[in-house]
Amino acid sequence: MSSCFSSVTIKKFGNFLLILAGLSLSHSDLLYGNSKNPAQTINPTLSITKEEARPWRTGIIKFSPELDRIKPPGLADFAGITEASGKLLIGPYNEEWIGAFRYPEMKAEWWMPTKSTLTVPPAVFGNWGVLGFRNGDLIKFNVRSGKTEWTASLDTFPAREIRKISDHKLIVVTASQSVYAIDYESGATLWICDQGAPEGVAIRTMSPPLLHREVLYLGLASGEVSAINSRTGEKLWVHNPVYSAQRFKDVVGEMTIIGNTLIVSRYDGLVTGINTEKPSVPANGWSKPMLFSSSVTTSTFRHGRMYVGTQNGYVHAINPQNAKEIWTAQPGSSVTMVIAGDSEVYTTGSDGQISALDGKSGRTIWHDHVGGSVVARPVYIQKDIYFPSSLRVLYGYRVLTTAPAVPEIL
Repeated sequence: MSSCFSSVTIKKFGNFLLILAGLSLSHSDLLYGNSKNPAQTINPTLSITKEEARPWRTGIIKFSPELDRIKPPGLADFAGITEASGKLLIGPYNEEWIGAFRYPEMKAEWWMPTKSTLTVPPAVFGNWGVLGFRNGDLIKFNVRSGKTEWTASLDTFPAREIRKISDHKLIVVTASQSVYAIDYESGATLWICDQGAPEGVAIRTMSPPLLHREVLYLGLASGEVSAINSRTGEKLWVHNPVYSAQRFKDVVGEMTIIGNTLIVSRYDGLVTGINTEKPSVPANGWSKPMLFSSSVTTSTFRHGRMYVGTQNGYVHAINPQNAKEIWTAQPGSSVTMVIAGDSEVYTTGSDGQISALDGKSGRTIWHDHVGGSVVARPVYIQKDIYFPSSLRVLYGYRVLTTAPAVPEIL
């Protein structure tokens, strides 16, 4: 039974949830042996691709050249790399070291030894950042020096992007669907809201929490949406918009709010709106949900449009105010991410295809194939967007207009 409570006592769940989350095997023993400071070996390398060599591609960063050379099967870095201050790239060098590298020289600014691997992207908030590890540790660090400010312990590892909802509060959601409010200054636990552990394997692209008017909205692996008072951790309501007999019905992609309507997408192919004031009453413009013939793998919002990616390789542009489809495109294999820019929509596929679509029509502007599946979010830095492959190789492309943005609340 799920519950919400205030506590500083954390229960360890052990390997059970690690198995449910389907984490990749560690290759640290195979590749690196003992814990040796990478500064004593090599730094990541950046090669600038000649303009005529490959259309649109501007550079390749091999974050771990040795890893790319060996290409061990089954390895996937789901945390990826994060940009900081417009000139630093922060992320794992291997399973034992995290570093900050000055772009484009790729010279290491600092190194941090780790006891575990990252499970979510490094979260950067100005001069400070937060790291979430597989062993349940949460670390706040100085972006410029790498110095640790504090360490907190969770019931298990963070499973979704870490969000900062005020000057003094972080929200962290773990693999057991426990929602933590963490004091940003001290690392103390302010409250915990337990949503109940997933009954089976959870989808990796589950939606991060969304804050709107002091209410925190969280999509669950059961297909339900939970509303939580962000000040107290009190659960306000839990609503299942549509019953489904599908095994996987996790709320995936991104959520947004238009007026009093919360727009959500689920892995079972459902896209719908929820009335945040009265969840049992149909939301304005969403008297009937949209149901796709294939699983929805990801979604995002930009300039009043919703972009939905599906397992059968399609991208759908939707008007979220009336549930009407604007255009459909088929860039390739199963869509793993959709990133909406100012005028382009970028998609990544499970086979390593990256495509740029025209946001107005869905027309393909360009596409490329990289040497591995793209499983982590891209990085935008100095007018280029870099897509990380599973082997920590980043493929860079010139953004034609402005940077992709986080979802906007309409």
